Amino acid sequence: MLAKTRIAVISDLHIGDDPIALDLSPHDLPEEKKVGLPKSFLETFEKYVSSDSFKMAGSIDMLCITGDISHKANPNEFRHANDVVSKLAVALNIPEEQVYYVPGNHDVHWPVMQLQPQTFWQQYRYKPLLQPDLIFQRRHNEKKIGAFDTDPHFVVWHSEKRLIVGINSAAFDAPEPEHGKHHGIVHQETLDSLENYLNSISIASDELRICLLHHHPINYSDVNPNYPDFSLATNAGNLFELLSRNRFDLIIHGHRHIPQLLHRATTTNGHPITILGAGSLSAKLNSEWYGVAQNQFHVIEVAGRNDETSIAYGNVATWNFAGGVWKESHHQLGLCATEGFGSRSTPIELQQSIENQLTSYFSSTAFCRWNLLEEAIPALRYASTKVAYEALCKAAEAIGVEVVAGMDTKKQNWMIVKSSDGI
Repeated sequence: MLAKTRIAVISDLHIGDDPIALDLSPHDLPEEKKVGLPKSFLETFEKYVSSDSFKMAGSIDMLCITGDISHKANPNEFRHANDVVSKLAVALNIPEEQVYYVPGNHDVHWPVMQLQPQTFWQQYRYKPLLQPDLIFQRRHNEKKIGAFDTDPHFVVWHSEKRLIVGINSAAFDAPEPEHGKHHGIVHQETLDSLENYLNSISIASDELRICLLHHHPINYSDVNPNYPDFSLATNAGNLFELLSRNRFDLIIHGHRHIPQLLHRATTTNGHPITILGAGSLSAKLNSEWYGVAQNQFHVIEVAGRNDETSIAYGNVATWNFAGGVWKESHHQLGLCATEGFGSRSTPIELQQSIENQLTSYFSSTAFCRWNLLEEAIPALRYASTKVAYEALCKAAEAIGVEVVAGMDTKKQNWMIVKSSDGI
């Protein structure tokens, strides 16, 4: 049986010279860059996660960081990021040995890559990230196999209950890459090496299986849907096939600063994998994304795995940072405060189940709360908020009752009442 696991997820910290708070930069910033910046991001985060309302959900088992830790891969940025990540882990009560990460394209030291011969910069491009006495070097050295800075460009951390693969999708990035865009790539040689390793080890059925990478492995709609996506990870299709064959539960990635939560079933293997695009914890976001994305962090709660389908299920909780405070997210910013994953019931099946249950309830009462429906229909607990809400509204309309709460209201506050002309 897959044990309940809670995973904190942060991405795209961009520690450097263009911060969203003064304590996120090691640099002596010019005065014009300091204007309007709050003094402390970390203190606000620490205060929020130490609150009773946050802690009541339970302890967190691990922290995953999906790249762009620094802004320009300056050695001082990584030293400062070391302090930032350590403080975040302490605030979340997560020991260092449960911190996992992958590099992003901003973590490649581009200045050294201008030098020749190529063998020189290949040797030194990750020196700032992997400099001695930092958490990034220590965790890199504590893996079971692999390396981020050389072949095979992946690492594996494997414990009794968790298999975590970190793939460096930025390993072949450059200051002036092909097409002028910093797209990711997962070379086939990397996948072949990873598959050989996975075939050589024993993976228990109750192990949680997670893949981390920086670049997004699936095409997402942009704020401007006609804008071409040049940063999708090349060879992502074969990556999905490999992970599906080995029944991975989660893919977590960064790079795009707009969060996403998706299910993806590969065409030949059919094993669905939940994908979380983590957005950004502390990058300065593009102004065009105003009202669409904010800085965020997440906690994935894997509640279990379906014995028949081998699909992991659970919820993702998300918080936004805006105006100097942390708040629960809402759907206009990419993810609702809590999103389910792993439910295999179709929207039509959910609607019919809700309709039948409401018909039964309203034969003897004038109102019904959402929690009663979840108790009667377990599949609702792990359906996405949008799917669940739309199924509820359609079912209510079909039998002439009313939903008196919006989708962004917490699910436990969703209320269905008998209308004056209804049943």
